[in-house]
Amino acid sequence: MSRISTSRFRSTWSIGFFLLLLVFVCPVLRAQDAVRPSLAGEASAEARRQSIDKIPYNLLAGPIRFRFSATFGVEYNDNINLAEVNEQDDFIIRPQVNVNAIWPITELNTLKLDLGIGYSFYLNHSENDTNGVLIAPGTAIAFDIFVGDFRINFHDRMSLEQDPISEIALSNVVDYGRFENTAGVSVLWDLNKAVATFGYDHYNYISTNSSLDYLDHNAEELSASCFRLLR
Repeated sequence: MSRISTSRFRSTWSIGFFLLLLVFVCPVLRAQDAVRPSLAGEASAEARRQSIDKIPYNLLAGPIRFRFSATFGVEYNDNINLAEVNEQDDFIIRPQVNVNAIWPITELNTLKLDLGIGYSFYLNHSENDTNGVLIAPGTAIAFDIFVGDFRINFHDRMSLEQDPISEIALSNVVDYGRFENTAGVSVLWDLNKAVATFGYDHYNYISTNSSLDYLDHNAEELSASCFRLLR
């Protein structure tokens, strides 16, 4: 069962009004004298490339830089099942492996990957161990493109979690498995004295526990802004 959430939609008139402001206000700001390098120009792309060269890495495969790391967490939870009675406590062991990769495909295009994969072990209630690996929040793949005064970012952010602690309405639930994915594009337009941004994302929420599939939903997210930069 699924449902479409429209709570994240902005009203048509508000977006239209904002776009109208961009049309009439931003070009006026652009007409002023240049005071800084473009945030979306080749100078910015070159600065980003130089910063990439300074990023520490464990493995260099051609132009791709990899950084591998690992974390090990221990948590004590006095109510793992979120129960009002018959509470269960346990120690939870959380090992995780992280992979960060960056590939400057060209001087103006960069592909990035941030991936965290983990597992959860319950010392006294092993039946609650993670059902497969977890994908840590913050995991994402992104592709940046610089075209003239535009910086375009394509991205896909995802997570696969089981801990029910983020949902206070649940009770007597340990396996609150859910997969969340946000994919979309954002555009930065540098008008010199002003910067305009536009964004579109499609969000999916999928429960991995069949008893909770009524929580499944998706949404379309639109965003836009325009702000003036001071000297």
